[in-house]
Amino acid sequence: MLLSIEDAQQLKGYAFDELGKLELFVNGQPLLAKDSILEGEGETWSALVYLQGSTPVLTIENSWANRKEVSSIMVTSSALKTQRGVGVGSSYENLANFIAFDSWVRFPDGVIAFKDKRNSQMAYIMNTNDYEELLYAPLDKASFPKEMEVAYIAIYMQ
Repeated sequence: MLLSIEDAQQLKGYAFDELGKLELFVNGQPLLAKDSILEGEGETWSALVYLQGSTPVLTIENSWANRKEVSSIMVTSSALKTQRGVGVGSSYENLANFIAFDSWVRFPDGVIAFKDKRNSQMAYIMNTNDYEELLYAPLDKASFPKEMEVAYIAIYMQ
């Protein structure tokens, strides 16, 4: 049973081939695992997408560098939250006390990531689609859009 994103984080380092044997539940509802192949920069690697009904909740990946273990987890549904109540759809205003603002990284695909203050392996990913000015200007804590929402939460190996 996954009660929080921190529970899902315990799957990092788990043998990837054994994941399919796990029965995962979120909010008492079973998750269905679907195999997937991801690719980028000329490499491919495996992933399992866990669905609740037709809604993706988690994507659990290995990496091209280590195909044997879970290397990252992406939380893509508001059904799973951190122990502090932060999840997909949480606004920057609700998130601000939990992130290290100076940790931000801007990616070319239009997202900004902030690391969690207490969990350096967790990052909150925010999409800048409606905030094009954020793609070019320096980020400022005081003027960052308070209503901007978390698109997904990433957990990475370090």
